[in-house]
Order: sequence, then C-alpha cells, then structure tokens
Amino acid sequence: MIHAQSSGSSKDSTGKNQLLETFQTDGRSVREVIDLLSEASGLNIVATPEAAEKTVTLTLRNVRVIDAIEIMAKISGLWYREEDATGAIRLMTTEEYQDDLIVFQDDVTRVFTLLHPNAMSIAQTIRSLYGPRVVLSLQPFDDDILVGTRGLGLGAGGFGGGGFGNGGFGGGGFGGGGF
Repeated sequence: MIHAQSSGSSKDSTGKNQLLETFQTDGRSVREVIDLLSEASGLNIVATPEAAEKTVTLTLRNVRVIDAIEIMAKISGLWYREEDATGAIRLMTTEEYQDDLIVFQDDVTRVFTLLHPNAMSIAQTIRSLYGPRVVLSLQPFDDDILVGTRGLGLGAGGFGGGGFGNGGFGGGGFGGGGF
C-alpha cells in the first residue's frame, strides 16, 4: 500500500515545503515512493538505478516533502542532493555520492597569487585539505642546496671579505665590496 494526502491550506504549499498530512508506504521501492512524492509536490525527483531498487516502509504524519525525502534516504542508506541549476533532487547510494563529490561537475577553480610562499607549508596544507587524493613527495633537505661550491647563497666568502658569496649579489659581493 502506498498513500499520500497533502493539505492545501498553507500559503507555501508547493514544492519541497509542501506539507503532507499523511504519507504511508508499505515495502515499496524507492522508485515508486519518489513517483508519488513527485506527483504530490510537483518536484523533479530522480534516483540512480541502484538507489531506485531499495525498498522502504514509511508512516509519516504532518511532514514536509523535503523531510520525507531525507527520512527515506536515511533509513534506506541513501544520500540526496538538490541541484542548484535545475532544482531536481537526486537520490543515490553512498558509493555514488562519494564518486559525485570527487568528480562534481559544478566545481569552481580559483587561482590565488601568493607572495613569498613557503612551499613546505603550502604543500602540507593542500595535503591536509584533500587527504589521500594528494601524494606529497618531499626531497630530503640538503645543506648543499644553500651552500654550494659556486657560492649561490651564503657561500664561501661569508659576510666579509669576498662578500655575500662568491659571485653572489653584485659581482665580488653584496654591493661590490662585501657586506
């Protein structure tokens, strides 16, 4: 048995906020239930093939359509998503929902310019945000990177005499005569 009765008394009695006085299903498929909810509310409600085959038994009173959808999803182990562009409501399994989050069609990409970034800090932040989807490979820290044989950085000349490294800043040193 499947039965829905709505009250037409509310000013906002259409769509997802429509109040259902009674809503009862008895071992019906999610497909049958969403057909009834769609007809009662005028909403576009769809389910993936795997989600549509689940069965559900509900007895609800004085419940909004969106709340009935949420309750049905929770007791059936399903998830739902409201599409901003179309207003449709999609029901899907947990696995399908996870895949939908990873490859979501409406992703927004933003580019930020960072002045004087710390690459290690940025890499660790990105890894903590996206978890196992990010593979962070760090090269071991090597002092030879800073103190090379060509004096790139704090080189052989040090801060006096030869200047800020051999061939570092400004010819023979920082400003020509050393630092």
